[in-house]
Amino acid sequence: MTETEGESQEIISQKEEEQPETLTPDQINQQVQRLRQLDTERADLGGELYELTGKTKAEREGKTPTGQFSFDFGEEEPQLQEEELDPQEEIELIREGKIGQISLTELSGDMVRKGVVSSLEKRLNGVEEEIQQITQRPEVMEAYQQFRQDKIETIKRVREAQKLKSFIDNLNSQKAAIIRGRRPALNSSEHRDLHRLQEAAQDRITELQQDPETFEELRVRELLRYKRELEEDHFAETPSRQKYMDKILNLWLQRKPVMLTGETGTGKTEMVRRLSIKYWGADPLSEGTLVAGSSDIHEYILFGSAHGLQRQPDGSFTTNFEPARLGKAIVQGLPGIIDEFNLIDRSTRLRLKSVYNYHSGDPFSFQEDSAGRYDDCQKGFVWAATANVKSERYAERLDFDATEKRIFALSQIRIDYLPKAEMFDLCLASLIDRRGGLSLSRQDLETLIRLVDAAEFTQETFEGKQTQVFERGAGSQKKYAILKNMVLDPGNTLGVLRGWEEARERGISFSDFIDDQLLNFVNNEVYEAPDRLLMAQILIQKYGFLATKSVNDFAVPNLTGQELQNWRGTKTSKKGKL
Repeated sequence: MTETEGESQEIISQKEEEQPETLTPDQINQQVQRLRQLDTERADLGGELYELTGKTKAEREGKTPTGQFSFDFGEEEPQLQEEELDPQEEIELIREGKIGQISLTELSGDMVRKGVVSSLEKRLNGVEEEIQQITQRPEVMEAYQQFRQDKIETIKRVREAQKLKSFIDNLNSQKAAIIRGRRPALNSSEHRDLHRLQEAAQDRITELQQDPETFEELRVRELLRYKRELEEDHFAETPSRQKYMDKILNLWLQRKPVMLTGETGTGKTEMVRRLSIKYWGADPLSEGTLVAGSSDIHEYILFGSAHGLQRQPDGSFTTNFEPARLGKAIVQGLPGIIDEFNLIDRSTRLRLKSVYNYHSGDPFSFQEDSAGRYDDCQKGFVWAATANVKSERYAERLDFDATEKRIFALSQIRIDYLPKAEMFDLCLASLIDRRGGLSLSRQDLETLIRLVDAAEFTQETFEGKQTQVFERGAGSQKKYAILKNMVLDPGNTLGVLRGWEEARERGISFSDFIDDQLLNFVNNEVYEAPDRLLMAQILIQKYGFLATKSVNDFAVPNLTGQELQNWRGTKTSKKGKL
């Protein structure tokens, strides 16, 4: 035996040692379910890459595929190029379950340039490596082939639904391409056709989900997608967020600036950031096109400033102008974001009037740029602002002036907190492993539901909508309590769950872990004492949390042992419905 053969034999022996000699039926089933997820994910990633590049994996790598594991679904129907079909023909194909025949319009140029293909290929390589490991077990492969035969219709429906979701996303990509000047503008009839196509695709997805097995398969995939999005961008595209994003994109398509309002923690800024990353391939944080509003913001932070002089050929001098923040977005053709718009002084906001009626690709002059180097700006610039409307809670915010009210009269969107069902899904997504497994008991799930219920109630209390808890010490003039600054918004709720895996490894129960996290929250001194007291009351009295904590565990001013006992004696919580 040669040295190389000996090394190969040693590697094979090591792999055999790593794997058990035989798998139990439960272990085989787990491997089959994981292979099901991986195979579907591989098909989706391969489809996305083909649509972006027009090449198969073998063609992208310049190889001839050999020995690749696959499963035959039967002969594919010939694909028709999207541009060769009119909208009604596309709608009919969608309704007949033939979305696979529509070859989506290629919009790959910018996306390839921004590294999307590289990211997808990296994910695909990871999927294929895991598939290769699993398929080395013949007993798993045998069980999987049988599973696929039994579930082939369900798998076809799942793939059709995924294809439809890609189709809807492609329509939004086309909107962004129009904004960026990569495609011709639409007339009113074409706008209606685009809307009809989206509706038809969504209706077909709803129809497919009527099948329980298809619904369950899609739900697992959706939770895994949420998990990936939360880990990568700290933002997940749930149905309510997708609707908001679609509204923003449509307003940008109408060449309007967008004003997003709503309470703190609803995800206003992250939503616009996600649109920029997804359809422009540019993160406003890394590109420097996000303005964090404050009273210290001045014109040069919004648009840019001049640094020194430069001699021109005719002997004259011009300023060296450097675009900044919103200026960068204008000259690079990217979305600009002004966060906390009405914290910026009105005198500075006056300069924004120059962009209120500016349309993507129009000539634009910065008054600080005497050389006029940026008169021809790139298409693709759009902008959105976020604001908390001036109120008792947001007293430091400034009012909108008459011009601002007129500009945003038809392009203001209020962003609400996540619906409870979506918040629960994000909680599940943050807790599942990469195989979709969840290490929670039924009792743990009930604790999680109570947490989501409590989060929703604190949001209603923060917004002044709750009608169950009275203000402390109100006497005969009973007023419903409000939280002024403290709330279990989606970010804080997901934060409560962070660290669970490590705690589980240390033998801590899920309920004890949640109680410890919530205790840290109510003891946080950055919040005012009345808010912390009310938060403790809601969590204890209404939802039964912190049941084992003594008054000495709390660092909440004015909380007494008697009051704690009273709250626990009058607990009225009940399991929420999701």
